[in-house]
This record gives sequence, structure tokens and C-alpha cells, in this order.
Amino acid sequence: MLAREVEVALRQEWRTQPEFWDVLDDEFDFQLDAAASEPNKLTEGYLSSNDDALAPGTAWVDPEEPLPVLRVYCNPGFNDIGPWMAKAALEAAKSPSAIVAVLGLCAPSTDWWAHALREASEVRMLAPRIQFDPPDQRIPRSSNSRENALFIFRGSKIINEQARTVTWRWK
Repeated sequence: MLAREVEVALRQEWRTQPEFWDVLDDEFDFQLDAAASEPNKLTEGYLSSNDDALAPGTAWVDPEEPLPVLRVYCNPGFNDIGPWMAKAALEAAKSPSAIVAVLGLCAPSTDWWAHALREASEVRMLAPRIQFDPPDQRIPRSSNSRENALFIFRGSKIINEQARTVTWRWK
């Protein structure tokens, strides 16, 4: 077993549960994984920490390309999720056809939650709670200690309309 400090350091590298990913990707057919690394990417196109996905000049959605990127998945680290939600809303707004889905925590008492709820088209509270695959097989698979939600930002969202919130039994 790895030392606890190493497990904690690797926490941001955990991969979305494959069973959950398959259901989600079947629905949206994602083209870009906006918070990934080579070992944990879920799509051919991905942005790693080297790409600085949150930088203003880093595009997630690019409707101008010959093969436009309009479907984006993002499972960022949960330590500072607010900037990821804000970037997802900005990127989705680039095209009426864009969809950006961000996996996050259920945290209704936070400022980022209130902002994301105003900007997202839909929030799916996940049931059952998803688990994450560790980056090192010596670490057991586990779920986050808090409930998860999937925020779906659509370019076609009507401004100032609150997100539709549902419990999604994905399994």
C-alpha cells in the first residue's frame, strides 16, 4: 500500500468510474476531456495540466474548426471547483450547439454552486454515488465522501433561467 501522503497527492489524478462514463458518453458523445492526463483521459482529445485549461486563451469549445469541438467533459479536482464551473459556462456559450458537462460535488452552501446553478441548463444529482479509479492499482477504488452532481452547460441556455435539477439514477 502506498503511503497516505502519496495517496492524497494523487487524489486529483483519479479517473471517472468507467461504468458511469459509458452511460454519460453514450448520451453526449464527448470529444474533449478538459481536465485529464495521459493515463486518465477519457477521450482522444484532452487538456492536461500542461495545457492550463483554465487560462483565458485555452479553448474547450471551438466551433470554428473544420472538425468543431462542441461536446466537452470535465472531471476537475474538487479542491477548487469554482473556476472550472465558470470556465464551463463561458465555453458552452461559444455555440448554441455546445454542451459542457462538469462533474462536481453537491455543495449548495457555496458561492460556486449558486453561480453554476444560474449558468447551467441542468444539474443531475447522481444516484448511486460514483466511485473513482485510482491512478495506482495499489490504492483501492473509492467514492468521494460527499455526494456528486453533474452540471450540464448548454450553449442554447436561456440567460437567467435557473437550471433544471433532477436526481439521476444513472445505473
